[in-house]
Amino acid sequence: MFRKFAHAIEIVIVGDDFEIRDLAGGRVIVGRQGMHAVSHLPGGDGEHAPKLPGAEHADCGAREDGAEIGAGGHEGAEFSRNDKGPKPRARLQAASVTANHAGLGASGDDPDSSRGPAVDGGTIPGMRSFQSCWRIIFLGTILATLAAQAPAADKPAKKLIEFGWDEPDTAFMRAHVAEMERTPFDGCVFHFKGDTLWQAWGVNAFGEVDVRQGVEDLKATPFKRFTDNFLRLNTAPAKLDWFDDHSAVLNNVKLMARAAREGGCKGILFDTEQYEGQLFDYAKQRDAKTKSWDEYAAQVRKRGREVMEAFQEGYPDLTIFLTFGYALPFQEASYDLEKRAKAHYGLLAPFLDGMLDAAKGGTRMVDGHEQSYGYRDVARIPKAYEAMSAKVQPFVGADFKRYREIFSFGFGIWMDYDWRKKGWDDQDVSKNYYTPEGFEKTVTTALKTADEYVWIYTETPRWWSAEGKAVKLPVAYEEALRRAAANGK
Repeated sequence: MFRKFAHAIEIVIVGDDFEIRDLAGGRVIVGRQGMHAVSHLPGGDGEHAPKLPGAEHADCGAREDGAEIGAGGHEGAEFSRNDKGPKPRARLQAASVTANHAGLGASGDDPDSSRGPAVDGGTIPGMRSFQSCWRIIFLGTILATLAAQAPAADKPAKKLIEFGWDEPDTAFMRAHVAEMERTPFDGCVFHFKGDTLWQAWGVNAFGEVDVRQGVEDLKATPFKRFTDNFLRLNTAPAKLDWFDDHSAVLNNVKLMARAAREGGCKGILFDTEQYEGQLFDYAKQRDAKTKSWDEYAAQVRKRGREVMEAFQEGYPDLTIFLTFGYALPFQEASYDLEKRAKAHYGLLAPFLDGMLDAAKGGTRMVDGHEQSYGYRDVARIPKAYEAMSAKVQPFVGADFKRYREIFSFGFGIWMDYDWRKKGWDDQDVSKNYYTPEGFEKTVTTALKTADEYVWIYTETPRWWSAEGKAVKLPVAYEEALRRAAANGK
């Protein structure tokens, strides 16, 4: 655990094993006798402790995940889940580590001289190895890490979501949950039987009777591994204009959200792809010749607020998973705001603005970045993350700080990408766009980069079927995904 003081953070670590190199980072002051000193950060003004082999590899500034402080268990302190290689350890029964904000003098002397002298590594002459407790005041990189990155312990775990042509309904999940949970996924996208999937964004208002069986199926399905399931809601048929009456749409949005909540789902997969009506293409709007872009954008933003309010009324604090977000109109408009009116999904940006305006409580949104379907070149993945998290700012009309707080950034990977042109060979996998090795590399990088979610899309191969087995899915791909999940999370 740790406690905050006016000028210090005290971290109390209880456990047998302690990552000694995670304390490397500047000069060290020893506050009681009976211990060895801790080495300096490489490149500092002191030498490494000769009795801590491997400490020369310590580099607190290069960690990927930031600081994570454990309150108990075997390892009391851990600063990275993704750190690789052997970690030098020191045995420890109990330690109390204080990072002092007040700072030391230029000489490195402790303001409280009773705590002992500053040392540069090695063992202080005349002192014995530690007996029961340490108190260390350390500065430099580790202090900055603690101050800036301690909340990293609250980061959500990385998760894999399945979404493809084998998309199940609730009856299938109820009958085949054991089979589904043998896959490497943490959840899936699913739908209700009936017309709610393809008719909800229109003039027909659905009622409780239309979702009752789906909710009952969900309640009766003993999910264990699948913790993050998303009920799919399409913006279809979308045969109405933004200035038309949307009362049926809002009714259906609220209904589906409530059904997802009652069924114990993580949230809604809100599929804004323009399967039928061209909702987000300004040039295709009914009154585009008489109403300006600004008029339509204002109306679309209003509808976005109303839709988010309906979502939250049905399911407070839900997660809304989008297959793509602001980055799509941003790319279509060639990063130029003046070209939004010509972008196929230009009006999606003000719609999302409205959703952000109304978001409250624990509501979260996910940009699933469908654009990453074919990212064999993994260098594109961090660039895409930068685009979603920073470069899209000119296209976000809502408060950008709110955008960063509410949105999570993920990636979609299409395993049988471009199969219509390249085919999908379940016998000779070297012929496929993604070989198992290439697929593993892309998914691993995506998981390491994403805030929380990576989703796997398929069309020809099926992860599950009514026969209780995978279809046209070479085992090499399942094994590749398991390795990616193990290494990327």
